[in-house]
Amino acid sequence: MFYINIQTVLEDSQKVGHDNYTRVYPSLIKLFEQNEELSFDDIVCACHVVYGWMPTMLKFNKFGKDNSELSNLINKIRNTGKADLMELNQIKYFVNNSIVGVSKLLHILRPDIFPIWDSKIYKALFRSKKAYGYNVNNVQSYVTYIDEIKKTIKHPEFKIAHERVNRNLGYDVSAVRACEIILFQSTK
Repeated sequence: MFYINIQTVLEDSQKVGHDNYTRVYPSLIKLFEQNEELSFDDIVCACHVVYGWMPTMLKFNKFGKDNSELSNLINKIRNTGKADLMELNQIKYFVNNSIVGVSKLLHILRPDIFPIWDSKIYKALFRSKKAYGYNVNNVQSYVTYIDEIKKTIKHPEFKIAHERVNRNLGYDVSAVRACEIILFQSTK
């Protein structure tokens, strides 16, 4: 189990700056903001966009009888801002069997709800554990991480860190993104 320490977040928020990820981030978010409903083709494009941030080649697995099942599921999650363990596992199977890929896909579609989850975030949270694939590619860990992010951004002092991140980046990000980028960049 892990938790996010608000004092560490406040300290690390001072260190957030530009890198290759933060420079292109606003463009990635804008890409899918305009689409109210995502088609299967939109989802395939979004998956390829997020895999541009990853050192792994994207491979799709077959999803149900037809592509509308995946589109319906992702649109439901996008519209409600909620995904349960079973739904995340279904999308994980389709997207390279990777919860990292799923987290990035959901993040670009709903940056206010879904944080990015990867080995750097894992290392930030479990400072003493190795970020082996089987540790990082765990859907339950991602769900717990989402819950911890929600708790952290509700903390009264988090507003200071969020404003600091927006100022350091030169553009506004969601509270979820601010917390996630603080954790991500704390591992540098």
